[in-house]
Amino acid sequence: MKHAAILTLVLLMTAGTMQAQSYITAAGARFGGGIGISVQQRILSKSTVEGIIQSNLSGNTVRLTGLYQRHLNLLTRHFNVYGGLGLYKEWEEDSYMEVTPNPMGMAFVVGGEVTLGRVNLSLDFIPRMQLSGPDAFSFGSQVGVSARYVIIKGKVFDNKKKKRKRKRRKKDSGINWDIFDRG
Repeated sequence: MKHAAILTLVLLMTAGTMQAQSYITAAGARFGGGIGISVQQRILSKSTVEGIIQSNLSGNTVRLTGLYQRHLNLLTRHFNVYGGLGLYKEWEEDSYMEVTPNPMGMAFVVGGEVTLGRVNLSLDFIPRMQLSGPDAFSFGSQVGVSARYVIIKGKVFDNKKKKRKRKRRKKDSGINWDIFDRG
């Protein structure tokens, strides 16, 4: 038990120093309170922006959500927890097909994700506070599951950085000792 506690502490301490995501861009389906599309783009080493467009199952509400997320990896860079915030906008039609005032508000997110090869799966909780519209200052929430395809892996840019660093090292030394290197 004592060893498990020490191992957990060491893993949590080193988790902040590792790169948080194993992908640059991922896109796919989102299920929860309806069906939609989710696109995630890494903007910094541990940060992403996510865009979600989603319709409820009855088809009378469409919600567009933009989120900034900060990631923290657990155990490996393929398993992350994250939290963040953003804004959302809804377009609603009532039962008589009349457009109602379109609500807008703030959204928060907390969740976890795992990336296996080119598949990224996430489970998250999105509480939201409506700031305008007929029910201003009301609260709602949603639990969702997203299944995304990794379009651009993180290693694409890591390899370019390594090549540049190797090239700089060769240039600085004046002598090319890597006669068998084809890079």
